[in-house]
Amino acid sequence: MKSLPRTLNAKRQRGAALIVALMILVIVSLLGISAMRASMFNAKISTSVQAASLAFQGAESAVSAAIEEASSDPAGSNPDSLINDGIENFYVAGYTMYRCVTASAITAVDCSSSDRIDTRGVVQSRSKTVMSGTPRPIPGRSAGVQGSPGAGTQQSFLTFYTLGIGTVPDVSAGAYHIQQFSTIGPSL
Repeated sequence: MKSLPRTLNAKRQRGAALIVALMILVIVSLLGISAMRASMFNAKISTSVQAASLAFQGAESAVSAAIEEASSDPAGSNPDSLINDGIENFYVAGYTMYRCVTASAITAVDCSSSDRIDTRGVVQSRSKTVMSGTPRPIPGRSAGVQGSPGAGTQQSFLTFYTLGIGTVPDVSAGAYHIQQFSTIGPSL
């Protein structure tokens, strides 16, 4: 078999190395782009999971604050307490008691758009509470010290439903938690 002269063989392969190098460069670029997209997708997922977790914790904090508020004033001596508010407005159909939980306080109003529970200013935590059913008197149980105003006031089991709402407004994440709880308080 006759071989071609070297110059003819070299002329046929001129540019072949360039084409192979460009194909390898395109393949490596495509791999890099898909790796970058996968990384960005994973970052979005982890951000969503973190925001959902923060919102859930905000909802739990709101429910916990409502239960603590109701439990800390069984005699209803604080005029702004859930117990007093619920008893005073018991006969108002659909009366809802709002609470906003911030880093510094629990307020007896619904949250404004700037209220946040955490120091980073990311999570909003609030609750809506309704008193349910008729208070059930506790036989032989009364509140107050003998000889003082309110002494001998009949006490009852009071039932509440609290909806805790936690949101992370910047990423439109939210969580809800509803809790029924009963506590002892004055009768109607």
